[in-house]
Amino acid sequence: MSFLIYLSLTIIISLLILLSGWILGGKSNNTINKNIPFESGMNPIDNNNIKVNIQFYKIAIFFILFDIETIYLYTWVLSIKENGILGLIEMMIFILILLIGLIYIIKENGLLINNKNKKIPRDY
Repeated sequence: MSFLIYLSLTIIISLLILLSGWILGGKSNNTINKNIPFESGMNPIDNNNIKVNIQFYKIAIFFILFDIETIYLYTWVLSIKENGILGLIEMMIFILILLIGLIYIIKENGLLINNKNKKIPRDY
């Protein structure tokens, strides 16, 4: 029963907010100047449809993966006394798996940004 009251109040408040914006908002004047993008009071210089190298997205995904690792490490540090030696072993395995992944990314030149996306030969 309380869920239905909550749901109905949520819908009523949402509709009241939308209705008050429509009533108090006034009529808009659609002119050419209102339809162009605003860029610090100046006319836009470049086109927004530029192509971004896919390597930037790959690096962003790698960053997110290793950033999530730091979250797990932080929570592990907070509960290190409760976990004991078994928690330490599990975290070492977790770090080892992530290090293997990082070595693989470096070996496959996943962190390099180039236009041809070719592997760089290694002489060592």
